[in-house]
Amino acid sequence: MIPHGSRTIYDAKMFVERSLAFHNDALHVMAGLVLALVFAALLRRSLADWLPWLAVLALELLNEANDYFFEVWPNEVAKQLGEMTKDVALTIALPTLMLVVARCWPHLLSGRRDKPNKDDSAGGDGSLPLDGAA
Repeated sequence: MIPHGSRTIYDAKMFVERSLAFHNDALHVMAGLVLALVFAALLRRSLADWLPWLAVLALELLNEANDYFFEVWPNEVAKQLGEMTKDVALTIALPTLMLVVARCWPHLLSGRRDKPNKDDSAGGDGSLPLDGAA
């Protein structure tokens, strides 16, 4: 038996999807990024940490499992599973991009480099010049 709260969550999600002028796929992309930022803040972790990314993935997998129980696609199980897979991929795409960038190229997010470059026209500290000079 499926808990009543699960149905309430599904109904609330359907209300949000139907009331916004965004396509369902766009909502998954936006929700993934927002959730990654929220989890990073709540967990007091950087986006370079795996924990916010795993939290988004876990929540999205729970969301798709919940959808699977409430959305019945008779004779279209393969199509339904394909849509669920696409939703997971879209939801986790931007959090994955942010994780990779934060881990591999953190200066792209902070505007500074860990190791100063002597030839840097910004004064060697990796910061951008204030006067716009290159």
